[in-house]
Amino acid sequence: MISNKDRRLLEAFEEKYTPQELLTAIQEIKTKGKLVDSPAIAADSNNTVGTSLPEAILLYIKKLEGYRIRLREIHWSTENKSKHELSDNLMSMLADYEDSIAEEAMGIFGIRVKVGDIVPEIPEGRDIKSILTSVTNDTLTLLASLEPSEGETSIPSGGIPSILEDILHDLNKSKYLETLS
Repeated sequence: MISNKDRRLLEAFEEKYTPQELLTAIQEIKTKGKLVDSPAIAADSNNTVGTSLPEAILLYIKKLEGYRIRLREIHWSTENKSKHELSDNLMSMLADYEDSIAEEAMGIFGIRVKVGDIVPEIPEGRDIKSILTSVTNDTLTLLASLEPSEGETSIPSGGIPSILEDILHDLNKSKYLETLS
């Protein structure tokens, strides 16, 4: 039986990986309590494979920062008012969520982000639609890694899954708004 979160992750990545490759990677994550090597996903340079949970969260924060930079570029370069406003709203939304996740993770794991730790990972996408898709995929990946494996009651992730669910909610709304421009 596949969980709803795992099903959404599979749907989000169905074009990039085979379902079996994703199921194998998700099972390894749940079994070993951290993100581990998977032949298909290991080839992807923008993944969280081989990292601990705090490292995976830090990577996600770096990606959010990169998305904000790219959205700033879109914001300044667009000649469309609705895209200008949507990119502005998305930057603000991601900044708030980035702060919430970072502070939650530091509280849970007892670590601090140090000056120089956040080196943004700039996405390849150059339009709002592709940015929304990429942020959704990264969010679903992190969310799947936080789901307890069978027999576990929880893993130390505090409220981070709730924050990620909120991000997904806002991303879905933004995907709709993007179609109106």
